Amino acid sequence: MKFGFLTLTLAVLTASTAMAAPFASTVVAAKIGYKSTQYSIKKGHLLKNIAVPVVNSPVHMMVTDITPYDPGVGEATIMATAGTTMQWIGNDTWAAEQGKREYGGSQGPGTHMLWANYDASVDIEVQNQRTIQIRNKSPGPQTVIVTFTW
Repeated sequence: MKFGFLTLTLAVLTASTAMAAPFASTVVAAKIGYKSTQYSIKKGHLLKNIAVPVVNSPVHMMVTDITPYDPGVGEATIMATAGTTMQWIGNDTWAAEQGKREYGGSQGPGTHMLWANYDASVDIEVQNQRTIQIRNKSPGPQTVIVTFTW
């Protein structure tokens, strides 16, 4: 009797796992990448044309200001689109609001994304739907590292 119950249970389990899934899925080829660049930005300058490496896929962007007197970090998951917007959500270390969530969607040049340093004078901004820019509003030069992983 126990053997018959075990056989019946295995048959039901086998049949239930053979049923089609209630959703469709598509396998996308892995596109794994890493790009890290250090930029020296003069006081009052705007550094443009930092391309997001892939389109219509999530990209993790990490920014670090390594200037000794004003360091800081920020990070966001971003998506450059083939359409008209760039989407993002992340955090930064601005002194007034540490750990504040930053999010949005815009293609407009100069739209704030993240602060790269502690006193919120180095701004990571949208340039367009596929590139970012860094604005240095600090009283001195800043050294910023931007790293993308995807």
